[in-house]
Amino acid sequence: EIRLMKLHPSQSNEVISCDLIHLSLEEASKLQYHALSYCWDDTNVPTIPGTCHPAILCNEYRKPVTLSLLLALARMRQSGCQYVWADQICINQSDNVEKEHQIALMHGIYTLASVVFVWLGEDTNTKSAARGIAMARKVAKSTEETQILTAPEKFLQMTSEVCAAYGIPDIKELPDYLEMMNLVRRPWFRRSWVVQEIALRPTRAVVHCG
Repeated sequence: EIRLMKLHPSQSNEVISCDLIHLSLEEASKLQYHALSYCWDDTNVPTIPGTCHPAILCNEYRKPVTLSLLLALARMRQSGCQYVWADQICINQSDNVEKEHQIALMHGIYTLASVVFVWLGEDTNTKSAARGIAMARKVAKSTEETQILTAPEKFLQMTSEVCAAYGIPDIKELPDYLEMMNLVRRPWFRRSWVVQEIALRPTRAVVHCG
């Protein structure tokens, strides 16, 4: 058995509220839920006035959350997501026995999700983030050297000849490479769980930033 959040539709400036429901994985899969992939670390997230102590309403009770989760849920609500699985809410973090049990179910949770909602965090310049994501797509389609996406320092060693060999644009000619490098330096790319969360549903992963 797992828990899902049922987000209540509301205005963007209203407190995020939800109901927490219990159901089996099979039952959950019929609800077309979104599994959230995000980083708990709020270090690189800009401070927003009024969110020093972020919280949501869960079953009408105040539930403290990290700022990163609050922003992710706000974007999910804005995108029309209704049923959501987010570990911070759907797993009792104070119960180690439950945590071990739920971690064992995460393979099924992400596999059966209709969408894996990837939240990279806020960005003050959404155009920069969009250029970085677009360049990452080009690189991913052009080469199997996936380390390029997760190790930005490799770009510093790339020459025009290497770029040509991989079939990607010349790094010296496209500043969008820098935007991509900034993008993949975000904490989400350093999470050990990313591989499981994305690899299980690669064609259903949707990336959001800013």
